[in-house]
Amino acid sequence: MLRCKASVRFKVLRKEVWSLFPIIEAIFIEHLAGAVITCGTEAHGENDPHTNGYALDIRSKNLSSSTVKHTILSQLRAATGPDYTVLLESEGLENEHFHLQIRKGLWRSLLSDS
Repeated sequence: MLRCKASVRFKVLRKEVWSLFPIIEAIFIEHLAGAVITCGTEAHGENDPHTNGYALDIRSKNLSSSTVKHTILSQLRAATGPDYTVLLESEGLENEHFHLQIRKGLWRSLLSDS
């Protein structure tokens, strides 16, 4: 099941990010791990993909090993394709997480079209 940390907010959630939810959930279930969204649109600047609904963060520090984290990272990248950027940020630190967003040039063009 895909859950949200209590502090997560979505002022806006773009369909391109909404469509990631079943992908994220399926990959985490395969690894017997719960997927937790740790950041939506809160706590970022005005011109950030998070603020504009084109990015989200998923908890990774709860995963059992670096191998599992990197396997999930590879699976997320493969499943989301070239229009998305998927990163494992702050690896080994307290705020470690997967960051998923629409590719930078693409989210900016989508935002200007809306």
